[in-house]
Order: sequence, then C-alpha cells, then structure tokens
Amino acid sequence: MRQAAKGGDEVYIHMFGSVFGGTGASGVPTVGRLLRNWLKDEEIKSVRLNASLLLPYFDFKGHASKNTGLHSEASNFQLNTGAALQYLSHNGAQDFDRVYLLGSNAKVAYNFSIGGISQNNGAHLVELLAALGLRDSIGKTKQVQDVAAYTLSRNDKASVNWSDLPDSAVTKRALVRGARLAMVWRYNISLDLAAADGQPLKRFSVGAPWATHFY
Repeated sequence: MRQAAKGGDEVYIHMFGSVFGGTGASGVPTVGRLLRNWLKDEEIKSVRLNASLLLPYFDFKGHASKNTGLHSEASNFQLNTGAALQYLSHNGAQDFDRVYLLGSNAKVAYNFSIGGISQNNGAHLVELLAALGLRDSIGKTKQVQDVAAYTLSRNDKASVNWSDLPDSAVTKRALVRGARLAMVWRYNISLDLAAADGQPLKRFSVGAPWATHFY
C-alpha cells in the first residue's frame, strides 16, 4: 500500500462494521482514527479511507443467562448506535473521506448468540448494500457538502430483484461473475490444489492446465 500510494496510485481502504453491538460501535471509529493517524505519520496522502457502517437491522430472539460472559444486548443497540453516531458527527470528517450508513426499520430476528462460531446469521440485504458502498466510493473524493439520504424501494414486496439494486446492470454482472468464480474455486480449483500436494508442477499441470498461467 505504501509503495502504491507513494508511486502516485490511488489506494482505497474501505472498512465494514456495525456500530450498534459494542465491539463495532467503539472499534470501527477507533480503528479509523488509528489508520488516519498512521497515514499522516507515514506522509501517505493518496489513500482514501472510507467506511460502510451498519445501523441496527436485526434483533435477538432470547436473552443471555446470568453466567453468560461478554456479549451484546439488543436492548442496548439504539444506545450504542447513538454514541457511535455522536462520535462520528464530531470526528468522522477528520478520519474518513466517505461514510455510508445503512440500516433497516424492518428488523430480522436472529437467535441469541455471544458471537464466534455459535453465531450463524443468515445473509442480509443491508450487508450487500454496504458492500456496494465500496463500488460507489471508487473515484470519488471527499466533499463536505456531499451528504445524501436514500431509501430503497422494490417492485415486489415479497422479494428483492436485480432491478431493485443500485446500478443494477453493472451490479448483476459483477456479482454473477463473482459467484461463478466462487463455485469454480470451491468445486474445482481448491480440489485440484489439495490433490497437488507433493506433486511436481509438470505432472500436476497435465490435469490442471490452468495452473501454468499462475505458477
């Protein structure tokens, strides 16, 4: 990153995290400040530091027991969010070039979890939109007055279609390519690499000709 930035290339750091649970509410703004200070100390100026921050979009079903260790409480989500947004309103412009805030009033209910491997939340549209913030930020510089609020509508209240997403044509093409690559990696390339352990490259490439393009 240092080499690319000092060579004149624009480098993007895009952070993702929630600001309502606890770890994210305090961690994301703090990491943003640490990164910004490090960039200043290293005199790296051509780095864009952006963030997609998630506001409450889910609740927990159930509660923690008396013996539960460190965990988040759904009853504190709004309080945590308020504290994080208050901090960002005063310091966000100093730390981030662009910030995307995304949430949903229609909250999905997940089973209570303390995190880690026990937390198995399903994918959510808000998370996809947060990822699309990275695409939107490419090529855009910080503008003090560039503040906007958007609402997402859909043609069918029972489902979300490609046409409902921002820049749907480009988004669909890119996500389809990504999904195709993920499937090829999972069911082809990763299996080839596992079978290649201990084999000479020449022998391995007979059954996996794609390897010669990378090795």
